[in-house]
Amino acid sequence: MEKFYRFGSILCSLLVGCLWSCQQKSATIEYRLPAFKEVVTRSLTPIGDTLDDLPSYLEVVGDYIVMQHRSLSNEQLFHVYNRHTGEYVRSFGQQGRAAEELLLPVNYAFSDTAGTAIVAGTLNDNKLLTFRLDSLADNRVSVHSRKLAEPMSFIHFFRLGADHYLGAYGRFRFTLYDARLNPVDTCDYYSETWKGAEPEAMKDYYFYASACEAKPDGTKFMNFTIAGPILEIFDVKDNRIEPAVTRYFAKPVYKESGIPEWDKNVSGARSSCPTDAYIYALWNGTEEEHAKVDKVSVFDWEGRPVKQYVLGENLLRLVIKEELGKGYVVYVDDEFQYRWGSFDL
Repeated sequence: MEKFYRFGSILCSLLVGCLWSCQQKSATIEYRLPAFKEVVTRSLTPIGDTLDDLPSYLEVVGDYIVMQHRSLSNEQLFHVYNRHTGEYVRSFGQQGRAAEELLLPVNYAFSDTAGTAIVAGTLNDNKLLTFRLDSLADNRVSVHSRKLAEPMSFIHFFRLGADHYLGAYGRFRFTLYDARLNPVDTCDYYSETWKGAEPEAMKDYYFYASACEAKPDGTKFMNFTIAGPILEIFDVKDNRIEPAVTRYFAKPVYKESGIPEWDKNVSGARSSCPTDAYIYALWNGTEEEHAKVDKVSVFDWEGRPVKQYVLGENLLRLVIKEELGKGYVVYVDDEFQYRWGSFDL
């Protein structure tokens, strides 16, 4: 009997040890760089002349590409080019305090679901402008102004399908709005950067290092950090935001203030462009910290690596149009001039 109890005690100890070990394993975060099974080289076709500045925003509209950048020829916000020839077409959007002007424009939401348009707002202002782009062929852009219930307090703003908008990094991490811009949900979920990370510093890290983009059908959006890359994917359903998937590619390094230590981090995606099928990102997917980014990495909506395009230039901005079989990029050449071009998918 004593041997039986002793055996039972040993067995119990083994089970407890096993459970503790499993808990320890589940409590760790595994950082793993993506492995792409398919890597293809594509030629990049230059389009048009050099750009005056690096665009912060670009979108394809029919036969045109719209960019937001500073210009030496005028002070307007947006500039339109023929996407085939690169020929300059026109500019639009005034900076200022008037009814149809924006003082400090930082938020843009491209929308082709309510008529091709750019919806733009200003931080700490409740004015929202809609630039209609469906008459670009006639060299016309109409603008309409409306007032929000409260000033914009977020630094990212984009359209989620036909029914929603999303604001990111304001009073809440994410705020979901209906099509009339009434708030319907908020989300303050953050994926842990590592186990035991200090919450406030972690939140500040995401604030400084994140880029957000939406799946065109409005059912998901992504948050991809640019220092110590972490890819988060969120679901949007029944007017609710729910965390879905987190992929940890490298452990981020940041100060107590949350500011990334850029020289010590694995660089993340410079620019991203989701489609309904995939997430495209300007990222080599390697541990090189300050390497020339010459690859477009493709992930599915579970964050799994799918494919890489090798383009050979130092890539800075990206927009993908799968229906055209094309990708468009802004890059910097060997003479440090900003240029843009296209490649085949």
